Amino acid sequence: MAEAGRVPPSSPEAEKSILGSMLLSERCVCDALEALSAEDFFQQRHRDIFIAMQDLFAAAVAVDIVTVTQKLEQMGKMQLGGVEYLSDLTQMVPSVANLAHYMDIVQQKSVLRKLIDVGLEISDECYRESLASEEIVGRAGDAIYKIAMKNSKSTLVHIREALEEAYLKISASMESKDGLMGIPTGFPRLDRTLSGLQGAQLIVIAARPGMGKTSWSWPLLWHLLLK
Repeated sequence: MAEAGRVPPSSPEAEKSILGSMLLSERCVCDALEALSAEDFFQQRHRDIFIAMQDLFAAAVAVDIVTVTQKLEQMGKMQLGGVEYLSDLTQMVPSVANLAHYMDIVQQKSVLRKLIDVGLEISDECYRESLASEEIVGRAGDAIYKIAMKNSKSTLVHIREALEEAYLKISASMESKDGLMGIPTGFPRLDRTLSGLQGAQLIVIAARPGMGKTSWSWPLLWHLLLK
């Protein structure tokens, strides 16, 4: 990946701080495994340690120096001075409260390395001239899009949070006089169909010209303002 005389972007200190935080805090283990993958780490030793932690977590085994050491030995990845290295990781963590900051640094460096890889691959294809320029442009766009999507924040939430939110909405509708889960529109049949207007919704009123959209919208807006 690296060009001659150039070192790919990385932050060994941030990588060490993440792994050290994971050794110190179970919460950090969960947060790091949710946000990162092994390939986000530049140093192979750090990738091996992260994979060992992943396997331990998946097997419902506590992540600490002893268990990680044993797992690395089973994987055949225990390097000379490995136990001391793991111990040093816990000693160099400024604060586990800064885990999100460490992860952001590592993610940014990882994205830059991936972009470098894509750039080199596209450059090679251009020099070979074995593909049409349109296909090369398409491949480049697809590759960069995949990197961007993988690095974007997920909108998924834990099912527990979704159920709690749904329970609160249902409870509120049961306590409401009209039994609606949202804001009433003033049109009973529409309210029964939509259960009122919901927060964060984009409401589009569509019809052919002259069908009465404006005439219908004014009473709705007036009713919402009165609410």
